[in-house]
Amino acid sequence: YMVISMSNQLIADINRYCTPAVSKEVKDLAIGEAYLMRGVAYFYLVRSWGEVIVYEDNEVMTSNPMQPLTVEEDVLKFAIRDFERAAALLPTSSTGNHATKYAAEALLAKALLAQSGWNKNGTRDADTLERVKELCRDIIENGPYDLMDNYEDLYKYATNNYSMSNKETVLAMHFADPTTAEWGSYNANYSDLAWNGSSDVNV
Repeated sequence: YMVISMSNQLIADINRYCTPAVSKEVKDLAIGEAYLMRGVAYFYLVRSWGEVIVYEDNEVMTSNPMQPLTVEEDVLKFAIRDFERAAALLPTSSTGNHATKYAAEALLAKALLAQSGWNKNGTRDADTLERVKELCRDIIENGPYDLMDNYEDLYKYATNNYSMSNKETVLAMHFADPTTAEWGSYNANYSDLAWNGSSDVNV
């Protein structure tokens, strides 16, 4: 819910306070990433807890936090809508470790795959599966991803980030600073709790 609240606030603030000096490309990237992360949060919540509270306005939520639960199917639809919005706003390529259209399409495909069989007693919706296939085809044929030469490299510190030669990463939380490769910069818990010598980089 912290991710949801931050995403809501970012979307609201950009739409409310951005001046014409801020380019459309910059606004689209920021809002697209906010939709993407909010979708990820709700997709995680519905798979973990089922019915949860869905809200888009932080002010409404803080003024009246006793909100009804939203049924699972509608939470999933909300996440899918956010992924669709993100895919429409995000660029096809990115610098500085920002998300792309293809990351949003990957999450959208995953959510649609879940929706295709959600509460359907072992069956899946054929039309939804076709849409999943189309999204995956676009990602494979046009996205910047590829399989690593050595599977074990996926789990090495040196290839934790896309910018550090991990070409399989679609969307990930960075536990190392992508500009310096220093561990603990983005997730202090890792450097605090990991065993001594677990990283090949001094922190």
